[in-house]
Amino acid sequence: YQYETWQFGYDEKTGTYDHEVTFKTGERRVYHNYIDGTIDNHKKYDCTDCGGYYYEFSEDYNGPIGDYGEKITVYAKDADGIIYHREYAIDFKSVYEGEYQHGYGFYIYDYTTEGDSWQKYDYSYTFENGCLRTTKYSDSDGETWTQTEDCCEYFKYITIKGSTCTQDGIECRECVICGKRTDQYTIAPHDHNWVWVAENWYYCFDCGLENANGVSGDIIMEDLTDQYGNGEYYVVGYYVRNEVKFSKFVSLVLSDGTIIDVLSGIEFIEIDGVRAYKFSKAEIEAWAKARGYTDYDVRFTFVPDGSDGSFDYGLTFADPTVVSDTISDNVSFTDYIGSNQTKSYTITPTESGVWTFMSFADNDTCATLCDANDKVLVENDDGYNNNFKITYYLQAGETYILNVCWFNSNTAGNVPLLFGTASAMA
Repeated sequence: YQYETWQFGYDEKTGTYDHEVTFKTGERRVYHNYIDGTIDNHKKYDCTDCGGYYYEFSEDYNGPIGDYGEKITVYAKDADGIIYHREYAIDFKSVYEGEYQHGYGFYIYDYTTEGDSWQKYDYSYTFENGCLRTTKYSDSDGETWTQTEDCCEYFKYITIKGSTCTQDGIECRECVICGKRTDQYTIAPHDHNWVWVAENWYYCFDCGLENANGVSGDIIMEDLTDQYGNGEYYVVGYYVRNEVKFSKFVSLVLSDGTIIDVLSGIEFIEIDGVRAYKFSKAEIEAWAKARGYTDYDVRFTFVPDGSDGSFDYGLTFADPTVVSDTISDNVSFTDYIGSNQTKSYTITPTESGVWTFMSFADNDTCATLCDANDKVLVENDDGYNNNFKITYYLQAGETYILNVCWFNSNTAGNVPLLFGTASAMA
């Protein structure tokens, strides 16, 4: 039997207890006193107390469904002298996942005897329309039955739709054998991936948003105009991380930085299947035109309810970037660079200052900054992860050439680019 002792009244000076209570806690358990031995060249464990034993061995098994298999045989005798014998076989089906091959095991049969009784399970499988296992059972009492059931057991998680800075993604489990998908899950938005460009200048590697502090706050916002605006609407995606209630407003940011507060009568429309609001570009243009404003950016703002209005969460919709032959001010845009191709960009700043040139591509990029006579001023390969990043002081009125290409000349694809000076972000 198992016993447990509780001790009471510990004396720190003597290191003893005043009294103790011992009581029985469970049923009798027998533990074998095994010593190592061998039988037929297999390792065997013999109990010196009761004469019981245990040993097992494995051998190759040529199964019906896989590339290789294994048969395991177990023999044992317990303290009461009952002999136990079990035989089972596993067949391994090989599956390539990418460049790697993995084997997944399926039981083919399981045969057990204990004294004069025995039972056997025979398994067969099909994988054309899901993983299906048919089990045929029989035993020494004459009982038999057959059962077919789903047996998808080996799963990997796959992303059906990736999350964005503000929008949910979707993943599910997929059986590596038959490809059946089950158990769909929501992937929470992953917030902005802020990259420090220069002082007071951060850029989201994922969505291209820029701000001065690299902080998102309780309400994450994302410009989804290109994806869902259809040329007619401004669209702001959002994700509220805490239980913040808010009001929505639109204002104009004039070219001199003046903010024309809240435009009235603007309709905000929720988009089905997307956590976003859209509002009409035509409405904004008409409102501004009626008041004589022609040069402006549009700003969407969340203001938390109950606040004093001293802070908000805002996103400014800048006009789509048109890259001119000569760049003189901050720009961020995406350009396609083909294999064995170098793209060149001409920069002539109107004011002297430190400029930053960066790419945000998925593959390795490199760049060289030259003067007007093609003299190399600075070059960079991995200034930020696998992307180039060049910081250099440019003189007003001088012409500079930035040459951009892939590090691997066989690569081709889109490259998000950002050129400018942090002073223009202030």
